Amino acid sequence: MKYQAKLTNTGGRDGVTKTLDGKTTFTIVPPQDGAQKDGTFNPELLVAAAAVSCYNGALLHHLKEAGKSTDGVSVEIEIELVEDERDKENMLSMTLKPKAPHLSQEELKHFSAEADRTCPYTKLFRGEAAYRIVHE
Repeated sequence: MKYQAKLTNTGGRDGVTKTLDGKTTFTIVPPQDGAQKDGTFNPELLVAAAAVSCYNGALLHHLKEAGKSTDGVSVEIEIELVEDERDKENMLSMTLKPKAPHLSQEELKHFSAEADRTCPYTKLFRGEAAYRIVHE
């Protein structure tokens, strides 16, 4: 194991999530009229922040490894809560938009594919993640 995050939530999508060591607390509140109340988060925001940071980190890693400049490299993300047509329940949809003004489209596609291959969050969205539910 390289790292382990341990958090707990009370109140679900309208509650509090905090690290077990008590150092970080997230007030979880659903958006009102399409906007998030200042100082609060919703699960989609937290997933988006984690996924875009991780993916951009992977992209930057592969660029550096190839000796390419990382100047101006950024990634935008859209995380949407949508209906799963298979079971009519909620699911997440993620769109990543990597930008590297100094790269050709072909180079950007190549390095984006490398980041996609190695980023734990894109692996998660592809179903390449281990998970379990434990009842203690």
